[in-house]
Amino acid sequence: LSVIVPNYNHGKYLGACLSSILAQSFQPLEIIVLDDASTDNSVEVVKEFAQRNPLVRLVQNEKNLGVMPNLNKGVQLARGDYIYVCSADDEVFPGLFEKSLGILIQHPDAGLSCGASKWHDVASGLTWHMASNMADRPCYLSPGQLVDLGRSGKLLLVSSSVIWRRKPLCEVGSFHPELRWHADWYAVHVPAFRHGVCYIP
Repeated sequence: LSVIVPNYNHGKYLGACLSSILAQSFQPLEIIVLDDASTDNSVEVVKEFAQRNPLVRLVQNEKNLGVMPNLNKGVQLARGDYIYVCSADDEVFPGLFEKSLGILIQHPDAGLSCGASKWHDVASGLTWHMASNMADRPCYLSPGQLVDLGRSGKLLLVSSSVIWRRKPLCEVGSFHPELRWHADWYAVHVPAFRHGVCYIP
């Protein structure tokens, strides 16, 4: 598992983000933090983590590439057979890596795994859950089952909980910059409808 953390001026969140990744019961092969020419203290935060843990690797861009080109750079640099993208202001709940990789190994045809996510809006204080209704137990959902969930209004694949198999992600061209904020949606849904997904409530 390669973890990719794209960052631009999110130094105040990076500590919690990286701590949550390093606290996982299953440790990844690497944590690649791609700093997109930040002007805050992001680089110093990452360097402190890298000094304490050799899994953390800082890659600094000389100029700002933008989110999707930065993500694609991370996919190209990643050495793992599985890829997890963690936004610099995300925190990963305990057990995500272990549960996701465990079910992906049980279902080798699945293009990715995903789960429910808890979203929190800092400005309003509102918290809500996303993608919590697709199944009541960990399972594999075939492309046909995904279509049925879509027709019933229950299909929601949230990229913040997705662990991709590298090959299906690369087959769709990873993250297409021209799709802008829909690029991650495309990178999740095309492999899902081609190969099915593993879901963890």
